[in-house]
Amino acid sequence: CGALINESTDKLVLDLLYKKTGGRYWKKHEGWNEPDVEYCKWQGVECDSNKNVIELNLMGFGLQGTVPDSIFDLSALKMLSLTNNDKVDISLKQLNLAKNLITLKLSNTHLRSLTGLEKGTSTKITELHLAGNQLVGSFPTELTKLTGLKQVFLNNNLFSGSLPPAISD
Repeated sequence: CGALINESTDKLVLDLLYKKTGGRYWKKHEGWNEPDVEYCKWQGVECDSNKNVIELNLMGFGLQGTVPDSIFDLSALKMLSLTNNDKVDISLKQLNLAKNLITLKLSNTHLRSLTGLEKGTSTKITELHLAGNQLVGSFPTELTKLTGLKQVFLNNNLFSGSLPPAISD
């Protein structure tokens, strides 16, 4: 029964994402919202054998609008890439729900705040891409709380000041 609940939840999350980010206008959307195509076969979606979404690669799809927070309800999600969708906004406030997330790619999106990133301590994030978002202010100390982080990309933002001592730990 658990697999059926996840399958249903995953499809609902993807349907909502499609609706809230102008899916019918995406540059790429093969299979999306087509009744005869299983969501695991939609362009940019990869599932495991239990039909749980494990990868969502929508890089350069042309998303517009706000990504629903429920994106982090994809319980088996390991990789999320929304890179090069510069007209999409996303909040990290529900990031803590993505317990299996390893790679988060949000470069060149409309990300304006890292609020919620500190909640990512309950995730397994090892790779974080935040380049090209015009993020401002001091270096995000939230990053120091992501203890499993191995790679981080922050270029082309507007951070100021010095790096916190914890960054070298």
